[in-house]
Amino acid sequence: MSKTITIRLDDQLAEMLDHVAEHTSRSKSEIIRDALSRRLSNELLDLAREKLVPLARKQGIYTDEDVFELLKRNPKTGVIKCLETEEQGKRIKKSAAGKTGEPR
Repeated sequence: MSKTITIRLDDQLAEMLDHVAEHTSRSKSEIIRDALSRRLSNELLDLAREKLVPLARKQGIYTDEDVFELLKRNPKTGVIKCLETEEQGKRIKKSAAGKTGEPR
């Protein structure tokens, strides 16, 4: 199901939308939906970060490397061990594809 929403654009934004639509052969609605989807995804990610970063800091997690190191040291997760070789990574992808119903 879809909903119709009316928005107002200033002249500059409307001209930019017209230009992109004309040069990409995409509808204005498609461009707006894509832009809104991306923006909302970023907003949701920012909200999640606001909640999770303080919790991570309390555990001494400050960087991506800290996360990877934690995963390596945690014996309950096989994530890093399974991805250590390219061949193992391929097997994981094939297995995941089988679980989602996609052809192997």
